[in-house]
Amino acid sequence: MRRLPTHAVCPVATACLKEGERSVANKALRKEMGVKGDEVCKCMAKEAKTILFADEQRAMILDMQSKKHEASSILSTMSDADQMVFMKGAAVVFGNCISSR
Repeated sequence: MRRLPTHAVCPVATACLKEGERSVANKALRKEMGVKGDEVCKCMAKEAKTILFADEQRAMILDMQSKKHEASSILSTMSDADQMVFMKGAAVVFGNCISSR
C-alpha cells in the first residue's frame, strides 16, 4: 500500500541545488535551456510534494546526492508497477519545471 505524500520537501530543493553546483552536465543543460537553478529546484520541490510519495522523494534526493545504491535500495522495496509510477512521476516533475522556464 502506498503512503501519502510528505509535506517536508525542502530536502528536494537542497539536493537539487547541490547537484547543480557539482554536475557539469547539469550546469550545461541549465545554460542551454536558459533556466536558473534555484527556480528549477524550487519548482521541483513543489512538484515533488504534489506528485511523489515520501519514499519516492527520498529516492530522488539520494539519487541527486549520488547515492545511487541507497536510492536503488528504496526502489527495490517497491513493486514493479510502483517503480514505474515513480519513474513517470520523476519525469513529470523534471519536465514541468524545465518546460515552464
